Amino acid sequence: MKISIVSPELRYAHALQQHLTSGDKRHAVTCVSGSASSLGEVFSTDPDLVIFAQPGGMDDVLAEVDARVTAHPGVQIILASDQQSADFLRAAMRAGAREVLPLSVSKTALDEAIATVEKKTLSTKKSQQEGKLFSFIGCKGGAGTTFLATNWAHVFASEPRRKVAFIDLNRQFGDALFYLSDETPSMDLADLAREAHRLDASLLAGSMVCVRPNLHLLAAAETPDKAQAIGVAEVSSVLKHCVREYDVVIVDVGNVVDEISAVAMDVAHVVYPVLQATIPYLRSSTRLLKVLRAYPREKVEWILNRYEEQGDVNIRDIQAALNHGSVRTVAGSFRTVSASISQGVPLSELDKGGRVVRDLQSWAAAIFPQAMVAPPPSWIQRLTARGRPTLRPSAAKV
Repeated sequence: MKISIVSPELRYAHALQQHLTSGDKRHAVTCVSGSASSLGEVFSTDPDLVIFAQPGGMDDVLAEVDARVTAHPGVQIILASDQQSADFLRAAMRAGAREVLPLSVSKTALDEAIATVEKKTLSTKKSQQEGKLFSFIGCKGGAGTTFLATNWAHVFASEPRRKVAFIDLNRQFGDALFYLSDETPSMDLADLAREAHRLDASLLAGSMVCVRPNLHLLAAAETPDKAQAIGVAEVSSVLKHCVREYDVVIVDVGNVVDEISAVAMDVAHVVYPVLQATIPYLRSSTRLLKVLRAYPREKVEWILNRYEEQGDVNIRDIQAALNHGSVRTVAGSFRTVSASISQGVPLSELDKGGRVVRDLQSWAAAIFPQAMVAPPPSWIQRLTARGRPTLRPSAAKV
């Protein structure tokens, strides 16, 4: 387990650490010198267990424990105190402490308490169903990455019981919010990154724009200068909290490959590189392919946007060039897509039965086949499909 031991007197913390790391024990134990006010920062590092050891009064500790346990229900806490009265034990349990041990606890009692917490932690982790995270990256500017990512998120949110989060990780003037809403965000990703030390479910929700009751969007940093506050640790923490709180998390990383965008791609269930069927896009895609080969084939699905069968580059050539992952096509519809972007309105609200919307719905149905209803075929598909199966947007393995 990941254990943090906090004490205003480090001799208590070091004594506990020495025992918890002895022999064949494999706990990752960190000692923090601090008082009750240090618990906020300690809890933000997502330990499995916090042990607070302090002689004397603990009223301030109990108040802090009560607040932190509510915000971090997955973190267990043990108090080590020279107070052992019945009133104190009841107050500690009401505050959320898992165990209350003597300050000079025996090794046997400590081992038993740790074993109980470890069993509880494993059980909780097994029962928690984390959401699915999907990362979009443009092979080249202008591929339509943000449009596809935002509108795909909106399609998922058409199921009212599904909670969807969109994270705009584009640090070069990301504008995903304007594809779905005309609201001005009160906070953006850079603001949240500065508060990462106290990040919890309520702060995360308060930082996001509510596009609809079950679709929340965390806006990109307003300027590249402001985006410099965003680091690997901060992004990792935001994504970790998102998959705990949402069923679907969609991340737009822009078209830059660096250590920050790599964090989002590393933890993704699927990475979606977006391109178009032209030679410049194919050239850029083959360069990106060198990076994506680090991931298993089944984790990569190339999205061929604005695809027309009579284009200059056919899908067979693209499949041959990008022989790592699968290829899915999304139709083009310049007039309706342009109207959607210009008005800041999701495409499914402007052109519900259009080709692009049907492709997005089929794509979403492939992720949750039992929960999403695939779109019905268009009248032309029904007319030409007599005696053979209805055609769907391709997702051919290559």
